[in-house]
Amino acid sequence: MEVAKEIKLGVIVDNLRESSELFWQEMELVSQIKQVQLIILPLEMKMSTERDQMNFHQTLTLQYINSNILDGLIVLTNTIAIYPSYPLFENELKKIKHIPVVSVGTGIEGFPSVLLDNYSGVNEAMDHLVEDHGYRRIAFIKGAK
Repeated sequence: MEVAKEIKLGVIVDNLRESSELFWQEMELVSQIKQVQLIILPLEMKMSTERDQMNFHQTLTLQYINSNILDGLIVLTNTIAIYPSYPLFENELKKIKHIPVVSVGTGIEGFPSVLLDNYSGVNEAMDHLVEDHGYRRIAFIKGAK
């Protein structure tokens, strides 16, 4: 009797933050249900990184991906696309042909993507605050960039 091979799925993310705790709990739950082993690959990217130079974690992650250990890859581009060295890393990702790759957040040319629509999300949040709660004085604080 042949034993089914456990699927190993890599997940590329900027880093593991408390703000993402609910996301990781859901990922863990789904991976258990689907009997998939998740391998989290944090890049630890920095705004100070040069545009033409990948950091140690990016280089190590690419080596790991190319070692044929993974059966598939999810790239959480919404957490890494803001960094100066992202275009260089993205170009390296585009070379991956031996496993399926899915981008979540923003698109990567040549790969299927699950896109986030922040514009609609902000509109819905504003409608909720105004229509359901009657708020009129609302501030929006934009992040880095």
